[in-house]
Amino acid sequence: MTGKEYNNQFTQDELSSEVWKNISGYDGVYQISTLGRVRSITREVTYIEYGKQRKKRIWGQILIPTLNKRHKRMFKGFWKNAEAKQFYIHRLVLSEFVGPCPAGMEGCHNDGNAFNNRVENLRWDTCKNNHNDKKKHGTVLYGERNHASKLTDKDVLNIRILGNHLK
Repeated sequence: MTGKEYNNQFTQDELSSEVWKNISGYDGVYQISTLGRVRSITREVTYIEYGKQRKKRIWGQILIPTLNKRHKRMFKGFWKNAEAKQFYIHRLVLSEFVGPCPAGMEGCHNDGNAFNNRVENLRWDTCKNNHNDKKKHGTVLYGERNHASKLTDKDVLNIRILGNHLK
């Protein structure tokens, strides 16, 4: 997903009613919205360069999340005190707008679309219910859709036919 596609997926009505909250642990640096958008905040940072203390203004902007192709999830890396951490966008939205993840729960997309990180499309639920949703939405990676599969569906069918003939 390119930056242009990412920013054009929201209507004017959605953007006008968007609510922003600070991301816990990154107050005054990064925020997350009810639409699942992430932004950095304009701020002044102090750093040491060649033994001298310097200040620099960092301008805030909407950040384009990165796509984890293997898991089909959007994530974003954040910097704080020269240390980088990565977070899944849907978990950030749930943590800030719904509350912390209860024990034994995971973030679930109600419509099966992992790119739809609007707060109303997300919920904390069990792993079992999340997998049931994936079956319902057809997003489970069974057979040749699984990135680790070695055989196609046609190969499996041929092997089964050959196996039945050998009995």
